[in-house]
Amino acid sequence: MNQKFSLSSFLGDWALLFCGALGAPLCVFTAYKVPFSWGEAVVMAVLITGFLTLMFGLPKYGPYCIVPFGAGVLAYTYGGQISFVYTMGRFPAPYGNAIQGGPWQALLATSPVELFYLGQQPKEAVLAQMQELAEGLPERTALVQPTTRVECPRRPVQVVQETMDVTQGKLTLGLRTPITVHDPRYPALTLLNTVYGAGATSKLMEKIREEQSLCYYAGSSMDKFKGIMVVSSGIEFADYEVAKEGILHQLDLCRQGEITQQELESARSYLISALRTGNDSPGRLDDYAIGQAVAGLSGSMEDLAAQVQAVTMDQVVEAANTLTLDTVYFLKGVEA
Repeated sequence: MNQKFSLSSFLGDWALLFCGALGAPLCVFTAYKVPFSWGEAVVMAVLITGFLTLMFGLPKYGPYCIVPFGAGVLAYTYGGQISFVYTMGRFPAPYGNAIQGGPWQALLATSPVELFYLGQQPKEAVLAQMQELAEGLPERTALVQPTTRVECPRRPVQVVQETMDVTQGKLTLGLRTPITVHDPRYPALTLLNTVYGAGATSKLMEKIREEQSLCYYAGSSMDKFKGIMVVSSGIEFADYEVAKEGILHQLDLCRQGEITQQELESARSYLISALRTGNDSPGRLDDYAIGQAVAGLSGSMEDLAAQVQAVTMDQVVEAANTLTLDTVYFLKGVEA
């Protein structure tokens, strides 16, 4: 932990790793051709090589990790040892000095700090390596985090139309629901979203796009923190009314329980497969973990997949009936 940071040793190690992973030409290109300062060039090399190491693995050199720490701070670990941290706008410095003073002081003293690590090291070993870095933080005076209450105001549907020099219309519907990621009905809402517009065999894809040819594309997505569903589509300008009614009609069918068993099970398989595939993606794992941390939850994607597996048809219909149309947005072309 108290090893002295040596720039020559550090650059030598990474130059050797580059030769093994990318070859000497890219190493030279990064150092001399990219119009960055020397500090930024070094950090670029670290990030590129860290990514390649995670992708392809270089066991000879042990685990490498670039760890986001607070705001604009990266902790770099070499072979399980923290070598230094890099703060945005500075040259890499020994970790004991990098968090002293500077514009990050107040932020590091008051903001929540989440550490995410993905690699072969046991949790205990990673925590031990991070301990000294954590002890160097300013004295913690955590701010009180306000609670959030999601509201679904009952109001007339808002219609917004804009004009631009485009050849394809953009129709977007915004719907509200009281169900968020904290609600026990969230797995059912997620499955409904897949049945309705997020899956490869969704109603919007098969009925609106394929059978009726009303949209160039159509799909739905959820904001699990705000209780919002957004339906996006590309349409001909003249098809505005019929496309809007067709999209809403498919949601009405879901509300009425007109979902076939094949549609339900196809959507379930698609969603569970997507969740389990996410376990093979460091980016998706990190994104999901950050979302869970923000929400104060601890479940994994595998846990959500198990909950989706247990959702019934009645629960999907119930989730559909919580959705209310709030806003219709239409971007159309300039009239001749």
